[in-house]
Amino acid sequence: MTKPKRPTRKPLVKAKPAPMSPYHRAQQAFARQKQVLELALAGKRQAEIGEVVGMSQRGVGLMLARLREEGLFNPDAAAVTARQVAAAAALDVPAPLAEKRRRAPGAGRPPAGEGGRMVRDLPTVSTTMTLGTVATLRALSVVRGVGMWRLMELGVSLIPITKEEAQLAEGLAERELARLRVKFPKAW
Repeated sequence: MTKPKRPTRKPLVKAKPAPMSPYHRAQQAFARQKQVLELALAGKRQAEIGEVVGMSQRGVGLMLARLREEGLFNPDAAAVTARQVAAAAALDVPAPLAEKRRRAPGAGRPPAGEGGRMVRDLPTVSTTMTLGTVATLRALSVVRGVGMWRLMELGVSLIPITKEEAQLAEGLAERELARLRVKFPKAW
C-alpha cells in the first residue's frame, strides 16, 4: 500500500508594505491621536486604549502627557474640539532640518591668487621631486610666508634662457594660456 502524497506547500511570501510618504504617516499619526483623545475623553483606561489603538499602555500614557502639555487634552470636555484636532495634526508634522552652521564673516583662508583670486580656481600641476627639494621648498615657504606655488613660480622666472628659447616659449605660452582661459574661467 502506498502512502498518499502530501500536497506541496508554496512558501508564504509576505508582501512588503509600500513606503509611505511623510504626508500619509502624518495622517495616520493624526488619526491615532484623535482616536486616543476620543477614548480618553470617553473615560477609557490607558490599557484599554492601547488594545484598541494598537499601542502599549506606556505609549498611550506618553502621548496623553504630551497632549496635556500642549493643552490639547482636556479631560473635562465632552468631545474633541476642532481646535484640539487641528493642533493634534500639527504635532506630527516632521520638524525642519537644522540649518547649516554658518561661518563668521571673514572666517577662513583669504584668497591668495593674483588679483585676489581663489587658489582653488587655478589649474593644478602634479610634479615629482626629491625629498630634499620638497623639504627645502616647504621650509622656504614657511620662512618667507608665501605659498610653495609662488616660490616655484619665482624659480621658473629665474631660469636663464636664450632669446630663441624665449621667443619659442612665448608663442607656446600664449596658445596654452588661451586654452587654459577656456578651461578655467574663474581663474581670470
